[in-house]
Amino acid sequence: MNHKLSDQALEQMQEAFADLCLSDRFHQHAYSGEEHDEAQYSHLARLAFAFNARTHGRLRELIDYINLPQNWADSPPQQAIQRSREPSKMI
Repeated sequence: MNHKLSDQALEQMQEAFADLCLSDRFHQHAYSGEEHDEAQYSHLARLAFAFNARTHGRLRELIDYINLPQNWADSPPQQAIQRSREPSKMI
């Protein structure tokens, strides 16, 4: 993931998307050189869970949730989020 999730977003996700996990919970990790030997991804966060491999539509909803800026640990100011949602004016 390009942005680590905030603790609050991760907790909300545990409840809202629990049906996607076969067991346990979602786990957010930093890059681990021992686990992966791809230095170009060392700046990215990782979300791990045992996916049930059945509900791909729900998986897409999870991805959309992760991509919401207000769920990022380093989220931009609220004003910037609101401005980015306003439709652009065509001249």
